[in-house]
Amino acid sequence: MAYGITPPPKRYRLHLLIRLRDTLESGAKLSKEFRWQLQYYFGSVEKTKLELKTNKRALIAWSPRKVLALVKERYRRKLSLAYAVVRRDNPAWVSAAEKFYGSWGNTLFAAGHNPNEHFVHLRWRKKKRKTPPLGIRRNPLLLQNYKAQQQRAI
Repeated sequence: MAYGITPPPKRYRLHLLIRLRDTLESGAKLSKEFRWQLQYYFGSVEKTKLELKTNKRALIAWSPRKVLALVKERYRRKLSLAYAVVRRDNPAWVSAAEKFYGSWGNTLFAAGHNPNEHFVHLRWRKKKRKTPPLGIRRNPLLLQNYKAQQQRAI
């Protein structure tokens, strides 16, 4: 440490491989620090890319592309995309979808489907109100705050 050499952060090789896969799929450049970590754990970036192609655990790990491909496949087979049905059949898939996209509705929307067709009891994204509720319209102070919030949202 006196010479300025810092120990590498504790990382897992699988996490580095998954991060490399996601970076390569997105087309982004590898940062200098990330390259350094790959060289430390695998020897070089080229060896890491080779390991990425042969490591079974990295190949079967969830990715956003894989999640969307499964949504499209299930839709093509005309199977239900309702949240409860899919959660019961494939809980790991739904958990991965929620991790990558935030919710099951966002995942369906990213796959190019209208989520409202698959939700039974509620609307996925409610339409925004054009006029404020009556209680807010009658109170000038609340109305002023409501208009300020609408301006910030835009």
